[in-house]
Amino acid sequence: MAFEQREWLLRCTDKDESLATCSIEVSAGRVEVWAQDRAMIGLSGTEIVHFRTALDDAIARAGRDRAEVAQG
Repeated sequence: MAFEQREWLLRCTDKDESLATCSIEVSAGRVEVWAQDRAMIGLSGTEIVHFRTALDDAIARAGRDRAEVAQG
C-alpha cells in the first residue's frame, strides 16, 4: 500500500505576529487543525466542505485586499 500523507505542518503567525507552526491532521475521516499552543478545531462531514468554501472565499478576499493596497 502506498503512503498517504495524514499530517501537514505549515508556517503561520500567532496572535502576537510571531512565527509559529500549525498542523493539519486527518484521522478516521475527521480533519483537525492544531495551533502551536495545542488549541484545536475539528471538522467532519459537511463541516469540512463549509470550512473549505469559507477558506477559499477568505483567500480570495485577502488577495483582493493585497491588490488594493499595492495600487495605493
